[in-house]
Amino acid sequence: MRTGREWLYWNFVAENERTNIRRRQAEGIMAAKMRGVRFGRPSIPLPDNFDEIRKNWREGKIQIKEAAEACNMKAKTFYSKAVKYEKEKSLKN
Repeated sequence: MRTGREWLYWNFVAENERTNIRRRQAEGIMAAKMRGVRFGRPSIPLPDNFDEIRKNWREGKIQIKEAAEACNMKAKTFYSKAVKYEKEKSLKN
């Protein structure tokens, strides 16, 4: 059976190891970002006719569900892509 001091010792060792792991992981992530590595799921490329579909949707000619289906994406994805597209477009002008 372990004594109180042994538990304290092993608790310290485990905590110290977790701290080292987190530090090494953060260093690795930072080094990867410096090399230009991109994290996360790759974004879905926009179809060639996205701007036309987006305009028709904004003008009320088609519903968002129809616009999303024309782009082969879900309605929420279409909406977020449309908002991001419009935001980037307005920043360029």
